[in-house]
Amino acid sequence: MATLHEMKHQLTGRLCTQLRNDLATIDLSWSLLGAGAVPQGSHKEIAELIQTKVRQTVRMLSDCQQYLSVETDVDDLERLPVDPKGLLTAAIEELKADRTQKSLSFRLMEPRFVCHVFASVTRLKELFKAILAVLCQDATEASTILIRVTQNDGVVAFDFSNLGFGIPNEVLQQYVLGEQTAASPELQTIQAGAKWVQAWGGMFEAYSNVGLGMHFTIHLVIFL
Repeated sequence: MATLHEMKHQLTGRLCTQLRNDLATIDLSWSLLGAGAVPQGSHKEIAELIQTKVRQTVRMLSDCQQYLSVETDVDDLERLPVDPKGLLTAAIEELKADRTQKSLSFRLMEPRFVCHVFASVTRLKELFKAILAVLCQDATEASTILIRVTQNDGVVAFDFSNLGFGIPNEVLQQYVLGEQTAASPELQTIQAGAKWVQAWGGMFEAYSNVGLGMHFTIHLVIFL
């Protein structure tokens, strides 16, 4: 129940921020039109902007309604809007505590704001941790685990890579995307995670190069 409450709290905050921004744009545009501050030739453009913002706001409220309903059940949490930024940060912090023996460092490159994505709160964090654990196990001493987060065209991409020993790429493909039983619990989680991501409407990629290391990418669909 705490997870459900947290999801609703985060989503409400995101919704309020977006509504405030959209309504401010509508209010400013309408004020400029009313004050005659817009050139005659730009009236149609401003009117279309207002109409677009109104439609976006109505759609956003409709999309959020089902997830903010008091009737939403914990059993429905397998594909809901989640805030991935906090989950990723928590996963990194937990791995840092476990990997001090290799003197590894973590470099996170991400936008200041990351959109909500469709996923499962518990499974997404579990997948983040499994990927980071595999990269740590494979990494060379005192190297850096790189995590890069980007968002574009309705998708948030999470890229994980290391400088490590690597394994033959065809072996990794069989473990992660094939049916061969993975050799470790972490790889088993990644193998399952590839299917989770697909069920969430996203895409999962993995690549390994012997002598260079490994690379994993999760693409998740943006909610708002």
